[in-house]
Parts: sequence; structure tokens; C-alpha cells
Amino acid sequence: MATGVYFNTSRKMIGALRQSAVVHETMHNITGRYDSDMETLMGLPDCGDSTICISNALRDNGCAGN
Repeated sequence: MATGVYFNTSRKMIGALRQSAVVHETMHNITGRYDSDMETLMGLPDCGDSTICISNALRDNGCAGN
């Protein structure tokens, strides 16, 4: 079950943390799904190794700010 939340906390990356990433990681905890399952659930194409398409879809559909 997907319940881990992962954020890169390096000084370089923490400034890039966005609301959409927080919502994305929260969805893992709520649904227990991994990225590939959430992509399917959301009707997204396979994002491959990058999961930014999930966060972008949340942002683009008004579910989270940039």
C-alpha cells in the first residue's frame, strides 16, 4: 500500500515545493495507490519515470495552486 510521502528537502529543491506536489503525495495516503495506479484513476497517460504529470493535472484542473 502506498502511504509514504517523499519530498526532496535539499536547499535547492525545497523552494520548488508546490501545493500540487503536497496534494499529489496526500493522494497516495488517501487512496493507497502508487503513481501508475493514480495516473489510470485520473485518466492520464503513462507518465513513465516522471510523475510530474499528476501534479500538473491537479494544478491545471484547479485542485491545487502552483
